[in-house]
Amino acid sequence: MKLINLKLITFTLLFGMFINPIFSQSKTTLPNYDSKTFSWKGGDDKFYDVKFIYMVEGDKIPKDIMDNVVMNIMVKSKFQLKNKYSFIPKKLNLYDGEDGKYSGYSEYVGKNSYGTELIQKSYFEIDKEGTVTLLFSK
Repeated sequence: MKLINLKLITFTLLFGMFINPIFSQSKTTLPNYDSKTFSWKGGDDKFYDVKFIYMVEGDKIPKDIMDNVVMNIMVKSKFQLKNKYSFIPKKLNLYDGEDGKYSGYSEYVGKNSYGTELIQKSYFEIDKEGTVTLLFSK
């Protein structure tokens, strides 16, 4: 009887380990022009819903370029932190910039070198070809 119970417990644990990733959100998604959120992996390997605001009123950023821009901004934002494993993305805005360029703004939570959790903001310039340049972070 104990052997049957042990097998049942082992099966339940193994089944739970395999089924849990299937039902949890485990995929990065990229936003569309009208998206309110998208999914991005944090430094802790968990997925987070990131608030997205697309405020470009002039020429739309082509979708393939916008995908590249979003990925670049998120990765460059993460690498602004001293502790990259503490990166938790919160918000990404894309909007019209100056001189026919676009601008981007990201907001994320991360720990500084002392371990204090802070809200960090990074600002970017984006040209028509999709090249992302970090202007500054604070």
